[in-house]
Amino acid sequence: MARDFQRSKLYGWERAQLKTAQLVEPEDNVPLGEKGAQDLVREIWRDFCPELGVMPKVRVMGNRGRGCATGNWIKLSSSYATTQTRWYVIHELTHSILERRRHYTEPPIAAHGPEFCQLYAELLDRYSSAWRPKVLGSMKGAGLRLS
Repeated sequence: MARDFQRSKLYGWERAQLKTAQLVEPEDNVPLGEKGAQDLVREIWRDFCPELGVMPKVRVMGNRGRGCATGNWIKLSSSYATTQTRWYVIHELTHSILERRRHYTEPPIAAHGPEFCQLYAELLDRYSSAWRPKVLGSMKGAGLRLS
């Protein structure tokens, strides 16, 4: 695994630009719940990356962490409603997509590196109210590297 050099910058950017609804409409900050999150994952998986096989399962869990993703699972916290919002589910799904694709790439990519940011911006543009040129400009302005 490559060093995750942009993690804290990306989280700060999300807090400033997405959680505060600067780049997204307020409805993108409404918790979807487990079913709503799974429906969003299903829509994106079907439209964007069906070649990657079975889509990840979404679970809302009573964990203390915020959320996490693997190629097969997206776990969202019941303790933090933010983890169930549209943009957060897209964030975790971006990890799942890249983990599946990672099996075909060398060298490994950083979890929140340029490839992640580029794909995340594309998915936000397609599946939230965020507009890709504004997202990319805002990410660059926050010092995030893009591929």
